[in-house]
Amino acid sequence: MESLLVILLVVSPVFSNDGKAVDQDSPVPMNIGVGGSSFDEEVESTYAKIRRLIWESRAKKQVRRISEAIANRDPESAQKELDTLVRECPELKKQEPQAIEYHQGNINFWRGDFKGAYEQFNNAIKTIEQEYPNGLPRGDKYSDRNIFFMGQLYFSRGATLLHQQKYEQAIQDFNKAMLVSQPRAYILVNKCRAFIRLKKYKEASDAFTAAYKVNAERTIGSDDSEEICTILKKNGFQPQPCLSKKPM
Repeated sequence: MESLLVILLVVSPVFSNDGKAVDQDSPVPMNIGVGGSSFDEEVESTYAKIRRLIWESRAKKQVRRISEAIANRDPESAQKELDTLVRECPELKKQEPQAIEYHQGNINFWRGDFKGAYEQFNNAIKTIEQEYPNGLPRGDKYSDRNIFFMGQLYFSRGATLLHQQKYEQAIQDFNKAMLVSQPRAYILVNKCRAFIRLKKYKEASDAFTAAYKVNAERTIGSDDSEEICTILKKNGFQPQPCLSKKPM
């Protein structure tokens, strides 16, 4: 199986990945043939490697700019950088279409265009699901990044559903994200938010505690953690994060 994305992975639209390191270098080795190869072949291989390294360096730099703009919640700058990336590296639309859709979904999300963001994330998910109806292959050299990326897509689609007040569907996507990848605090906090809006306070309390167990600092540091605790306490629940102080 090939990698679903080589260089275009950035953080999700709401939270990052709990600080877990994810290898984002190219998984495709560029070995220069030596045994039995001609001088011309070696020169060509070296030239191809240099071209690829230059291409990756330029593209990665552009992706970093997109990521920085999203982190600063500046979708217009991110859109400008994405447009530049696609214009300078048009092959990416063919090689990594799901990654391009993921970036566009992030941009639409921070524009407040949750329907548009949903469509981008959903298109990427449906394409991958159709190609791999039994789930992504595991155990090969690409599986870790592909699985992480798929988890991010499910989470991101769930985040757009949460903002569209489609809470049950959002919870389903958050569960898929954790099933495909692994439980992460930011996913569980968003799951808690969805349960609160459904007035399922026990489930919300359980999700908030689960988030705390995964990453206490991230959970307590959520922008609305105090509001979550107030609502849950009012309805008879006091999960573990509500017993801890929010970091300064």
